[in-house]
Amino acid sequence: MAGLRSIAPPGASVLGRVKSPYSMINKLRRKRIFGPKGLTDIAGTMIVVKNQAEVNAVKAAILRGDVGEVIEHEDFYR
Repeated sequence: MAGLRSIAPPGASVLGRVKSPYSMINKLRRKRIFGPKGLTDIAGTMIVVKNQAEVNAVKAAILRGDVGEVIEHEDFYR
């Protein structure tokens, strides 16, 4: 979270969540996710910014690896 806060513009909100062990087990059972890929979404983050230019700048920094290696990402714009 500290890494994301360091690339977020002033005034941005940085939020995160970690999936509970109970939720992980239920998802594995429900989706029958076994094998090498396993469960990949044990944590999630959201950065709320003011405009599209800030979105693009934060996204570029993340994909560039400024806060660590990106294995998989999804974009959710609302």
